[in-house]
Amino acid sequence: MLKATLNAKENVDFKKFTKLVSYLKKVSVGNHPKKSKVLTREEVNQFLTEADDETYLMVKVVLILGISGACRREELTKMTVDDIEDKNSILIVKVPDTKTNLQRIFTVSNLDYIDIYRKYAALRPSCATTRRLFLKYQNNRCFNQVVGLNCIGKMPKLIANHLKLPNSDAYTGHCFRRTSATLDKVGRDVCVLKRHGGWNSSNVAEGYVEDSMNNKIQISNKILDCEISGSSATTSTEVTYNSITDNSLPTPKTTVSRGELQLSGLGINIGSCTGCTININIVK
Repeated sequence: MLKATLNAKENVDFKKFTKLVSYLKKVSVGNHPKKSKVLTREEVNQFLTEADDETYLMVKVVLILGISGACRREELTKMTVDDIEDKNSILIVKVPDTKTNLQRIFTVSNLDYIDIYRKYAALRPSCATTRRLFLKYQNNRCFNQVVGLNCIGKMPKLIANHLKLPNSDAYTGHCFRRTSATLDKVGRDVCVLKRHGGWNSSNVAEGYVEDSMNNKIQISNKILDCEISGSSATTSTEVTYNSITDNSLPTPKTTVSRGELQLSGLGINIGSCTGCTININIVK
């Protein structure tokens, strides 16, 4: 932040001051920047299911689009009705005016979520003088008044308060973007994550992923499943001899013990063969 500020305001190249750079790196060790808290998949589903449409219908649509497309609050604010194409069983959404100037397109395929969007879109007044998607919503009515940036940014806090989550103030306008990155990351390649959120840097993309307990549990399950399947595998050893006609060859003696195969007559010793099938063909 200091480097960017000095470069923009004072036209000073921060990299020239090598001692200062080293000092700042030293004093910043152990510093953990504050980031928005994220919503779990269960919390998202709970809010979409239990929240009253009369009060939270617009918030539900913002939540669906924000998480599905890893949208910033600025992108949600500028989104227009022309950016969304309804294809009956799927919504195709274009993200307008991205910060990184990378065009992003995402889809919403959950039919329940699509129905929520259609319910809100149907309330759009015919006299609307703007193409902006999000208009003021109150008591099952939409008014010809656009929803501002700060209003969009406060919606994660409204969701947290409705779900009675602790420390609701920590759910900021970046909550939707971080939640999307966290839910998308498990089992995914970082390149897919970068394309999803429009990040140029892998480090920045990884920084959006919350080190949540849910992710740890999923990773643990994958690791344990692999170990369990490996440990439960049985040892199968098959030894075949084909066309042994030379009497000078010694008669092999086979001993299988604790996953180790020994052919003492031929001087062959194969260890650590648990879970393996070994075929040995001795041909003159």
